[in-house]
Amino acid sequence: MRSCPDLSQVPQTVQKLKSEDHTARVWNAANGQLVTTLQGHTGSVQSAVFSPDGQRIVTASQDDTARVIRMVTLSEIADLLAK
Repeated sequence: MRSCPDLSQVPQTVQKLKSEDHTARVWNAANGQLVTTLQGHTGSVQSAVFSPDGQRIVTASQDDTARVIRMVTLSEIADLLAK
């Protein structure tokens, strides 16, 4: 079971990087520390974006899927497949 990040310690602005290893990493923009690594894609992650309230992140991958993750629990809300 993955541990949930303590979002109370993370500034509103965080960086997210695309990744060739099929993960999306969320970094604290203020201090450069890794907040969490999101897994589940089977292709390279090409983009990631936070919801306006910062509670969800959507990652898009070369595996033709987009995943919606609830950041507080790191639970997947949706796994969308491109047609």
